[in-house]
Amino acid sequence: MESPIANNNHNKNASKSSQTAMGNRWFRGFALLLVASFLLFLWDKVELRVTGTQQEELMGVQLVFKGSSPSSTIQTKTSNSTLANTEVDSRTHTGTTADQDKDKLPATEASNPQDATSTSNGNVNANDNTKSGEPAKEKRATSPLTRPPEPPEAVDDSLTPQECENQCQTSQNNDFDLSKASNMRQRFTEYRQRYVAQLQQDYGEKLYKDLFTPIIDPETNTPVSIGRDFIFTEPPKLKLKRGTARGTPPPPGTAWKRFVRKLSIKVLQIQLGSVLQQSKASYDCSKRCHYKYHPGTYTNYVWATGGHSSSAGHGNFYREAYTAVMERAVQPIFRAIGLDFEARGYSSGGTSSADEYSLCSQAFYGRDIDSLSWDFGMTDGKNKWKIGMYAYRAAQVAKARNTISQPGGIPRRPALFGIHQGDEHNAVLHYMYELGMPVLGYNGGYEANLFAAFPDMMGMSDQEIEAVPRLARHFKCAGGVETGEPGCNANKFNRTFCPSRAGRAKWHQGWKFHALAGHLIATMLLDALQDAIEEVAKLEPIDNEDMPAKEARITSHLQRLSQEEAADYNNILNAPVHEYLRPEFERIWAPGSYFAKMTPGMAYEPLLKDPILCHTALLPADIRFRGILTESNMVGNIYNQYYDKGYSYQKIQKTEAPPPRGQRKPVMFVDERPGQADKLTLVMNEDEREKCEEPTFFDLDDWYHTTSMQPWKTLLLPNDSEMRYYEFNPLQSRGWILMCLKKCSWGKCDGTDMHDYLPGNWPGGKKGQAPPTKEERADYGTVELEVNNVPVTNAVRLEKCYFLTHEDPDPTKTYVWKPNDAGKYEIRVRIANAKRYSVLKMTSFVFL
Repeated sequence: MESPIANNNHNKNASKSSQTAMGNRWFRGFALLLVASFLLFLWDKVELRVTGTQQEELMGVQLVFKGSSPSSTIQTKTSNSTLANTEVDSRTHTGTTADQDKDKLPATEASNPQDATSTSNGNVNANDNTKSGEPAKEKRATSPLTRPPEPPEAVDDSLTPQECENQCQTSQNNDFDLSKASNMRQRFTEYRQRYVAQLQQDYGEKLYKDLFTPIIDPETNTPVSIGRDFIFTEPPKLKLKRGTARGTPPPPGTAWKRFVRKLSIKVLQIQLGSVLQQSKASYDCSKRCHYKYHPGTYTNYVWATGGHSSSAGHGNFYREAYTAVMERAVQPIFRAIGLDFEARGYSSGGTSSADEYSLCSQAFYGRDIDSLSWDFGMTDGKNKWKIGMYAYRAAQVAKARNTISQPGGIPRRPALFGIHQGDEHNAVLHYMYELGMPVLGYNGGYEANLFAAFPDMMGMSDQEIEAVPRLARHFKCAGGVETGEPGCNANKFNRTFCPSRAGRAKWHQGWKFHALAGHLIATMLLDALQDAIEEVAKLEPIDNEDMPAKEARITSHLQRLSQEEAADYNNILNAPVHEYLRPEFERIWAPGSYFAKMTPGMAYEPLLKDPILCHTALLPADIRFRGILTESNMVGNIYNQYYDKGYSYQKIQKTEAPPPRGQRKPVMFVDERPGQADKLTLVMNEDEREKCEEPTFFDLDDWYHTTSMQPWKTLLLPNDSEMRYYEFNPLQSRGWILMCLKKCSWGKCDGTDMHDYLPGNWPGGKKGQAPPTKEERADYGTVELEVNNVPVTNAVRLEKCYFLTHEDPDPTKTYVWKPNDAGKYEIRVRIANAKRYSVLKMTSFVFL
């Protein structure tokens, strides 16, 4: 017989065992709940993107984890396609938008269901204070076009194609079939109406009508598109300086037709992608149904903006610049019809369009662009050769073979848009238009006329001013645009964040001016896309056609339009330089000119048309965001700022040139990163990067750095990634090398900068001063350069860049450098014999 104590212990043990079992069950249940929650979390983090491939491999799927760097993208099917990715829903607003206005909205984002701070390439990082080499955090949002619903479960994969189609249509909306122009038109109209509704809210219905709606032609009583006929116009209608030579322009309307043809090619590519997707034999019924009625994007359109500080939006936040405004406006509409749109706002303060920004065009803007704009009127002055060089170098993208647009394999032949150009620049637009380039010029007169439609704040009460729609409020005061009282001066720039930020100069436009310019450009693009859809609709047969017939018809039209565009472009690529542009280049670069004293056997035309590779440290630049410059796996974009940022200039200075009052003695800087000790150091100036909760600008003059304390420093160029991506073979090139130097603030270099003291060079005197003597500069040392162990004896100025030359008995060969057997040039630099600290800052090396 058990004792009461034993029995009691038994009961306690049983109770404890029961409690343990219950605890285990509770723990297992809780663990399962955690696992389920984690799986749901992962599912929310994953975006399924329809990416394309080439015609034979159109369909690929990418898994993209939100918040990850671009390098963490996992592709389940590799592809050389350039089809667009729809990572971010541009209708999802992230970050804070605010203004001193009561609604706290500085641009058309938060209140616009189609607008946001995000773009096709990622979200704006609100504050990039990351250290060198650290990725910026990136927020992402799921797009309904990016991750469509699951395929209908009711579809049986064993059905015949016709049975599958019939059953699929019973549960899906046929209006989503983008191989039909009528469906594309319907979706375009629907999404554009949303944009119109937002513009009406932001400007007010009356002002919206005055600014953006078609104008009635009094003679024909028909509406005339402002995008087609007023915002931009064909070059023959642009104002030219009196006495400007003219050639024979094409028939009226050709400029717009060329641009519409370019977009018609994109529309046909969308249709071809849709057809190939639906008819791919390896897809089962459910997948065909799924991708037919829930498409992603099938191709892309890339717009790049080049310009000076005003074009970059200095003084404003980056998202307030007109390129960003335009991108947010059109992106959802383009995406709705299967076309991904990306706008690269790559303008840079204090720069002109040539020489560096033209020679390095593909390194800066990319070799996958469909349009490039020019907005350098304030910095180019009256120089025609600069915009001419800019246009010719942009056109060379047409020769690229590894960035052709898919599906259909269509070379990218960029259109050129002049923005805020002067009379001299209009002449060059006219010449390029005559040669065959799709060219349109911004109609500055029309923009100025629009200002009269804005309500004037003068004479209004505070209550009346508050009632004015936000993009019209404080735009005009006493007849002045973004200036004057009451309130236009104070509200020109958004003051919510960083009210004392750089760039708030009187010659820089405020955010409402940028908003107007961005929406005007957007209107032009949408009018052109609408015309393109209508042109493609005319090509469709009345009767139904099967998939093979549809594919053959679309492919035929696509190739026909591409051949027409190629024929127009042929003169730019293969004919001599335009006869009226030739004197502009000869005047600048002919032997004995002020700039490049070209030797016999040299000519300016190779600078316009030859294959070029540019190794540039400047930002923003496509070569840096792709990781090509440093052959890094840090691949990002202007929004997430994920790229190899180089080394801190401030850290080098603290080591080599500490403050004179400090206790530290100067010590030679040694880059301890693996393999970097003897190389030229890519540096970033942290003081140039404005610290603000809201990104302001991204144009930064990074450079390659050496000092008088350093031994010989080298760069082996071009690197393998550059030669591969830019399809450049030094063994087949001319052997010309140019080196570009970092510009000095307002043209004034400090005494330690060896900017003006390259071999064979000596600066002129400053205004009212004699140039420094060699004795005065002797303590700063001498710049020495070598290329493959051959000394550089002279640096011949082009503009901001210099031809490197060497001694040779044959004067026609002094500019020619021989690469080594691997097609590389070892460039060595040092500052020798210095008694005082000095520096040399190199931004680009150009090879052709």
